Amino acid sequence: MTAAPHPDPAVVGLQRLVEGVSGLRWNPAQLPGALERLSPLLAAHGGLPGLLSTARAQPRVAEQVAAAFTVGETWFMRIREQLLALPDLVPRPSGGVVRAWSAGCSTGEEAYALAAVFQERGVPVEVWGSDLRADAVLSAQRGEYGRWSFRGVDDALRDRHFERCGEAFRARPALRQAARFLVHNLQDPAPMTGLSVVSCRNVTIYLQPEAVQRVYARLVAALVPGGVLLLAPSDPRPDAALGLELVPLPGASAFRRPAARPEVPRMERPVTPARPVPFTPVPAVPAGPPVDAFAEVRRRAYERPEDPDAQLALALALLDAGQPDRAARTLKFVQTLLDRPDLPEWTLARGQAALAAARQRLERP
Repeated sequence: MTAAPHPDPAVVGLQRLVEGVSGLRWNPAQLPGALERLSPLLAAHGGLPGLLSTARAQPRVAEQVAAAFTVGETWFMRIREQLLALPDLVPRPSGGVVRAWSAGCSTGEEAYALAAVFQERGVPVEVWGSDLRADAVLSAQRGEYGRWSFRGVDDALRDRHFERCGEAFRARPALRQAARFLVHNLQDPAPMTGLSVVSCRNVTIYLQPEAVQRVYARLVAALVPGGVLLLAPSDPRPDAALGLELVPLPGASAFRRPAARPEVPRMERPVTPARPVPFTPVPAVPAGPPVDAFAEVRRRAYERPEDPDAQLALALALLDAGQPDRAARTLKFVQTLLDRPDLPEWTLARGQAALAAARQRLERP
């Protein structure tokens, strides 16, 4: 079933801008939260039409608009099996310093984690973290995080690299000196080359298919021959034309740019809008997934924006992750999906029951 176009032409223009600038897959559930984050810009430009007019003429403003639609979920030592294996996987440059890039690093926890795993082994390292969101980059530069950023992390490991600062934890000087941060759009060429490691995890699940492969081509081109690319298990797989070698790891995997294949094919195709996703019936509400399944739940929700089942699962995952505000916004979007006049009665009844159960969980103290 094809989704009906949005009745507001300005929202349609916003969708085209976001897709074109960032390659993001459009998800209507994100619109309320994104507009809230854009409220200062909207006020400064007299509303959405005025902001779009400015964004079309000023690329940096356009990137600010697109950045409001990105997802900033991350934490220190996420997918630890990949990180712990890195010091034994990556090539050591002649200068002795391993250079790494955390692409789409959000608030910086994963960039600091990259630096920490090499410092644990006494390996000199320089890590660049980049993100489209300027506010996230500023947060990464501060290097201060709450306990939630260290969920599942051993206290001893945390305390070796972070010092207490009231209720927060601040990156220690050695870690801060190893990490630098900048604003960067993954649709642009890589900001640096000659890298031993590129990590881009739980980022491309939000991109349109052709944008994904263009990003991968640029990430691989930034690697030295023999360099390692880290993706999350839920991320789309790289195109075979890139010639990457799969490196199995305990509980995870990585990709290596072959030493004998220095050239990376160009994939400079234009971004095309994502195809509409067919509607599927809503089953009974499931129990919330564990935190380690969160990425897979988000991937399904972003690939199936018109599917109430996928959106309900996302709301429950957000509740389990301690994000009730985002869960509430997602449940509101589920209600709009269930308000469609073409739904069969039995589908509507089951969906409303599942929605009611999810709302009870949200309201539970």
